[in-house]
Amino acid sequence: MFTTMWLLLAGCWAPEIADLPAEPPEPPPAAETSAPTGQPSPVAQPSPSEQPPPLPVPASTEVLPTPDGLLPAVPFTAWTTDAPLTLVGPGGTRVAELSRAGVRVEVVQVLPARVRLVCSGCTGEQADIEGWLPTGHLRAARTPGGAADPLTAALKLRARWAGSADLPAGATHATMCRLIDRGYERDGAHVTYEDDTGRLVLELRLGAWGVSEVAITAAGPWDCRADGASPRSMGVR
Repeated sequence: MFTTMWLLLAGCWAPEIADLPAEPPEPPPAAETSAPTGQPSPVAQPSPSEQPPPLPVPASTEVLPTPDGLLPAVPFTAWTTDAPLTLVGPGGTRVAELSRAGVRVEVVQVLPARVRLVCSGCTGEQADIEGWLPTGHLRAARTPGGAADPLTAALKLRARWAGSADLPAGATHATMCRLIDRGYERDGAHVTYEDDTGRLVLELRLGAWGVSEVAITAAGPWDCRADGASPRSMGVR
């Protein structure tokens, strides 16, 4: 009887015993040890293909002059590239102080280190005053400038307005040319042109200059031609 029960028990458990692994299972891999206290964990570096693209370098807004070797034959029209500038007469005496940049002038003589000019964009007692200026402070008409400088932007607008294209409300081509030829004052990302005919403000946004304000209060006569002669010499006052 005992033999029979043992055989029955052996018969019930034999399959489970057969399913046991022949060898004990391998122990699980050991967990990675953390970095010692106070030591930063190593950070995986992205591959070159995963590196973010470099940010674009903004174009310079510095107003550069026309190189001396590229100045055209006299007489020619130009605009000053910086301020303040002092015009001198015979013996080096001061004859005018230009407090604005971008003032229109007519160059009548070029020497190795200086130019003689007529300040056609000057107003009041300095209107059409003649004097000498060191080279390296003028942007000649129809010569390239910086891609993002305010004088380049203003002269492009002037060229469009001189042809009566996209004129602001209430403005004439003569009024806008005269306003720009007076020169501007710069305050960071803004340049302001202003005279007795109105006001024009250009603003730098995303690397480009655009018109942010324009107000014309009066019509003013002017000659938009930039051929080396003062508009006043053509009978314009």
